[in-house]
Amino acid sequence: MDHVNKDSFEGAKERAFEDDDFIPSDARPVCPKCFRAYDPQAYYCPYCDANDTINPLTTYMPYIRIRFIYGFFGKMWNVIWYEKKASVLLRVLCFFLMLIFIPYIFIVGFPFVMIRKFAPVSMRDSLNKVFSILVLIVLPLLFLLFLLWWAFSS
Repeated sequence: MDHVNKDSFEGAKERAFEDDDFIPSDARPVCPKCFRAYDPQAYYCPYCDANDTINPLTTYMPYIRIRFIYGFFGKMWNVIWYEKKASVLLRVLCFFLMLIFIPYIFIVGFPFVMIRKFAPVSMRDSLNKVFSILVLIVLPLLFLLFLLWWAFSS
């Protein structure tokens, strides 16, 4: 690192602080889909159905990021039925991917939705944790049983 000039780092630091002068103190972030201002602490846009995270921490939070992770299914559904410029190959690929992953969504996602809709508020966190542990234990065991059945049946 002898060839790096320390003055260039100091200059970059000063320029970064100068850029902050251009941002007004009352500035608010804007949703990338509907272009409406939102609360900076929100995880998703409260005005539209955008599954893109507007808070960078959302992708690190286990239960909040479910919508972020599975939001691409809505995009694939739109490609299959509503996208006029989509090729037949892309429509078939999206349909095939949805057929593969929909059982997993039912096994994992459906109980979380039921807990959110019907469980008392005081019990939701504990039920989510218990179900998460069950999913992490039961799904790999079912997969292992399927592999054993497949190996010994042939």
